[in-house]
Amino acid sequence: MSTISERIRARLVSIRFGQFASVGVVGAICDNLVLALGSRSR
Repeated sequence: MSTISERIRARLVSIRFGQFASVGVVGAICDNLVLALGSRSR
């Protein structure tokens, strides 16, 4: 039973890390778009 709980815990950690990584990627893309549009408008 300990192995099952460890697998679930590891899976939750990996999912949480994946969500954090995807949010970071989306934020970086949005920042780059905003910077590109801002420099063009100037």
